[in-house]
Amino acid sequence: MAEETQRLVRLAQRGDLDAFERLVVEYRRPVHRIATRLVGADEAEDVTQGTFLRAFHSLSGFRSEASFRTWLLRIAYNTALNALARRRSRETRGAPLGGLLRLLRRAR
Repeated sequence: MAEETQRLVRLAQRGDLDAFERLVVEYRRPVHRIATRLVGADEAEDVTQGTFLRAFHSLSGFRSEASFRTWLLRIAYNTALNALARRRSRETRGAPLGGLLRLLRRAR
């Protein structure tokens, strides 16, 4: 992990919001790119924001021997998958029986 990133992570772990903001600025593009690929442009911003919110709340569990980028992008991937699952759940709940059958056929 680059020295500056390590320093910012340590500061953010101690509650320094300015340091966390700098991490957001640094990693926003790759997180948004993953979100766009997985959920599409309409939901990508929500997933991006959710990713950074989860990362902030999980920073205390981050270990400096790991790659911050890899850790953060895994959170982005999981946040996007959760958004997809919620979308599918909404589609299934709101769909009439014929729509449900179409969803089941596509899932095969």
